Amino acid sequence: MLDECAPGYTYKIKEHNIWVTYKGKTYRTLSKGPHRKKINPEIQVGQIRGMINNLEIDMACAKRELEILN
Repeated sequence: MLDECAPGYTYKIKEHNIWVTYKGKTYRTLSKGPHRKKINPEIQVGQIRGMINNLEIDMACAKRELEILN
């Protein structure tokens, strides 16, 4: 989704989070790592929506790319 809807994005894998940067804004709540109380390998839809809103990614494009958002 990011490749198609947020061209030029970058990301950094940190110890506890993955930081995604697009258009000068950073979204850093994609949690990972040993500090998590709930172990869940899947990213929640709410996190994806939060990233889309925070980074001002076109929602129509995101919905085309990720069926789970529809």
